[in-house]
Amino acid sequence: MSKSTHYVVWVGRVPGVYSSWAETELQTKGFSGAKFKGFPSLAAAELAFAGDLGVSIAGKPHIMPVGAGKAASHAGGRPVAPYLSVDAAYSSKTNLVEWRGVLVTHNGQKEVFRSSPYVGGSANVGEYLAIVDGIKWLCEHMGDASLPIYSDSFNAQTWVARKAHNSNVPACDAIRGMLDEANAFLQAGGYDKVKRRIPLRDWVTKLWGEIPADFGRK
Repeated sequence: MSKSTHYVVWVGRVPGVYSSWAETELQTKGFSGAKFKGFPSLAAAELAFAGDLGVSIAGKPHIMPVGAGKAASHAGGRPVAPYLSVDAAYSSKTNLVEWRGVLVTHNGQKEVFRSSPYVGGSANVGEYLAIVDGIKWLCEHMGDASLPIYSDSFNAQTWVARKAHNSNVPACDAIRGMLDEANAFLQAGGYDKVKRRIPLRDWVTKLWGEIPADFGRK
């Protein structure tokens, strides 16, 4: 797991999320039965404190499979939080593409990453890069938590499965470089190592409406 930057105190003098070990120690040192744990980011700590990651109060991570103890989605409804949704927007008028990730928890939705607008490419290219960026973001910020990624792009999901994009659409140097990096990441096994705890799932727009990461520009 990455180095801890924030700490959760479940049982201590004042339970909560703390941004330093010194603060955490003040709440736990000498406190009988203190329960606490470090996390690699504020987002991971806040989710753990809220109980969204299934972290036990024994202070050890309990990786809860998505859907464990409750249905993965309500009957006929949207998937149940927590999960990361990704999406891209492309304009044929401006020839610009961008993408982002929105983390959905029981407490609401939060944009956790967003690209700059780039010239060229396509919606599928943006979706592909969004998925890869989502995988990397979860690995960097959520430690060893189990969260799925939802995408509404069948093509992008297929490219991830094949570990290479299949686009010949003209794009700027930056986009081409990021596509090469995404291919290299997947082909080196970057996703294979975490696929079991970060499954890629299809967002069914016809049943659930627009994906949370949608840009709302349709």
